Amino acid sequence: SALPFRNLQPFSGTSVMAQNSLPSAPAPCSGRGMRAALLLAGLFAVATLLSTAAQNARAASAPTPAACIADLERNVLHTPGDASQWTALGNMYFDVGMPNRAITAYTRALQLRPDDANVLTDLGIMFRETARYREAVEAFEKAVRLNPMHQNAMFNLGVVLYFDLGQHEEGRLVWNRLLRLNPQARTPDGQSLAALLNTLE
Repeated sequence: SALPFRNLQPFSGTSVMAQNSLPSAPAPCSGRGMRAALLLAGLFAVATLLSTAAQNARAASAPTPAACIADLERNVLHTPGDASQWTALGNMYFDVGMPNRAITAYTRALQLRPDDANVLTDLGIMFRETARYREAVEAFEKAVRLNPMHQNAMFNLGVVLYFDLGQHEEGRLVWNRLLRLNPQARTPDGQSLAALLNTLE
């Protein structure tokens, strides 16, 4: 089966997958709206039970990303020791394409909760977005050490090693380890990871 995604994007040879912790429905300003949309799309049978009017009302009442960010920034000022608030703020920055701010928020979350493999995975993606490839590798490697079953961190580690750092053998080793864990692993566009490896030979 395909790996779980938090944020789906076309695979261009260098796409990465965000952490795989998805709630069944995102809370307002949780910083998970974009990532949860994919999961919620799979609940088509349930979604069709909602009337068009109800859907429109919910959309109209939903806070904007800017409003969510403002709320979360206030929250972390009032409760600076709450790792979940820093993570939610990082997730919002992630969603709106503000990687440097996401890095700051995720780093603060990890100071408070250093063993969160999911946050480390998203931090690694933001490091990659800012071309901080070695730091991305460190984040992904730590996530895998904390959770050897974390498939997205493993996949992303292989992407950075192979495509960004040109460490082809190391990248293949990571992906082969992932395939031993999940022989059906797929890339974000649904391609078999095993097939991708064959094309890279």
